[in-house]
Amino acid sequence: MASAMWSNISPGSKIAVVAPAGPVPADRYRAGLEILAARYTLVHVYDPAAAGPLPYLAGTDQQRSEALNRALRDPQVEAIFCARGGYGSLRILEALDGEALRRRRPALVGFSDVTALHAWAARLGVPTLHGPVVTQLARLPAAEVEALFAALEGRGLPTLTGLQPAVGGRARGPLRGGNLTMLSHLCGTPWQPDVRGAILLLEEIGEAPYRLDRMLTQLRLARALEGVAGIVVGTLLDCDAPQGPTAALVEARSVVVERLAGLGVPLVLGAPVGHGDHNLALPMGGPPARLDADQGRLDFDRED
Repeated sequence: MASAMWSNISPGSKIAVVAPAGPVPADRYRAGLEILAARYTLVHVYDPAAAGPLPYLAGTDQQRSEALNRALRDPQVEAIFCARGGYGSLRILEALDGEALRRRRPALVGFSDVTALHAWAARLGVPTLHGPVVTQLARLPAAEVEALFAALEGRGLPTLTGLQPAVGGRARGPLRGGNLTMLSHLCGTPWQPDVRGAILLLEEIGEAPYRLDRMLTQLRLARALEGVAGIVVGTLLDCDAPQGPTAALVEARSVVVERLAGLGVPLVLGAPVGHGDHNLALPMGGPPARLDADQGRLDFDRED
């Protein structure tokens, strides 16, 4: 299965760790590296001591793009993990070696700001893995780390159950999307995701309800959601907040439903994906996802 999506991964395979976006907290990074090093051989590993002129970036644009290109071009690297999200992946998209990605098809793993890299790869027709960044690995349940390894190694993709239906129905299509802020920032760029016939995945952290509303409204006005087949909403961490003159508590999920239910496509909430205590790895642009909103279930077609 994995050979049709990305290069074959197995215990001992060589993997690279890059930091395409924000600076990396040393302790959480080290803990995540230990988990990866216990299973794979680490090469081209980002050094968190590297610094650039802007404190919100993990080095200069040239340093970050060259590190990712080095990993993309290395014939021995079979997977590329992103150290952390934050901000900065957008800044290097134009400098990335798309031909190397298309030719070699290493597994590219990450989420949050890494949504920009998923969108870049999707435009090149290369599947990726929406999954934990290295700094998140040590705080995830062991079963989710194992599910990540299983997906990378071609031993199976997860089935999500217990999702909360907001709009019923069924849909089938490749998974697209990721972080809502990043998707709104990709609007109008060459890497704006094409969600026609796709299942859209959304997650977010720390955005007040009115800002969620603004971003979702932008996507709708930009017609960026036209033709979407279904929507899966993951964690909206720290997005509930008091709003308006009465400081009434507004739940983020209610805003998402209000903005998206009118699309008339199957919509579910509560996927264990995002910045919280769970982040199940899901293939982006790989085998078609199957969403049954009535049953609160998401799974994937098998690839033999």
